[in-house]
Amino acid sequence: MKSNKIAIFCDNQKGSTGFYVYNTLKELGFEVDIFSPFSAYLIKDKIKDKYFAYICVDDSSHYFFPPSLSPSVLWLIDTPFSFHLDKIMSKYFDIVFCAQKTFAEKLSSPEKKVEWLPLACYPKFHSRKSTDKIYDLAFVGSLDKKRIRIKNTLEKEGLKIFFGQSDPTNIGKIYSSAKIVLNTNKRFDLNMRVFEGMCSGSFMLSEDFDGRKDIFKEDQLAVFSSEDEMLEKIRYYLKNEEEREKIAYSGMIEVLEKHTYMNRVKRILESLKNSSIKKTPSIAEVILFTTLEIIRMVWIKSGMRNIVTKTLGPIYLP
Repeated sequence: MKSNKIAIFCDNQKGSTGFYVYNTLKELGFEVDIFSPFSAYLIKDKIKDKYFAYICVDDSSHYFFPPSLSPSVLWLIDTPFSFHLDKIMSKYFDIVFCAQKTFAEKLSSPEKKVEWLPLACYPKFHSRKSTDKIYDLAFVGSLDKKRIRIKNTLEKEGLKIFFGQSDPTNIGKIYSSAKIVLNTNKRFDLNMRVFEGMCSGSFMLSEDFDGRKDIFKEDQLAVFSSEDEMLEKIRYYLKNEEEREKIAYSGMIEVLEKHTYMNRVKRILESLKNSSIKKTPSIAEVILFTTLEIIRMVWIKSGMRNIVTKTLGPIYLP
């Protein structure tokens, strides 16, 4: 096994968590090879004992990981959308992290503790850029019905906004150009946008999220619990520049010190000193796992998840 070689299994699309982990490992001096998670069983004999560690970063796919590839690490990102599949999959890794606090607790068992490891920022892309504040407010991300409604509300307010998607390399510049960075989430989730926006040095106004009080102080960002409260706080902080900038600066210092992908990758590497014992899946678990994954894909692609969630609120099956 080579101490400077790491195998990473993920989607390496620019701007994904896997992309940031890969680049951070390279910055630390590791030689990193990327593989598809689904190729692990096919190539397990070829790559066994050739790497210091085998790290899987969640890309919304589900699979069993070969027990022979060890020590193995799984960082789950989208557990609110596939809890039961993630619970099964996590059993077969030496070390497991989850980006959501509540779900890290739900996934933990007497046999295996799942550690909460939130997402982060990548300062090379997201740090403060020298630019004028040309936007009152900026949001970078995909637009669902809720976000389109918010966008329309803000436009009716007469605000100058950036609201939509962007190349990941431009996110820091967009956020640096805004007085306020807005974050909305799904299922009370602490997402990447919180850290990316705060890293830019602009004021973060976020929909409230799981674990906020555990990692941030009240003077590092502002939160809202309804669209009316959101609008009220946007109006307030646009008028109170000194207070807004003081909070923004405090938040920026916090994330640059504690919430970068360098912080996260170093924690993953540290965890390798104390890996636990994993097991091989039984035939019954393979059948259950495969069935759940098929149901999940039909559930998503048919649009039923969106319909049911809109009617009944967030649910976690499958």
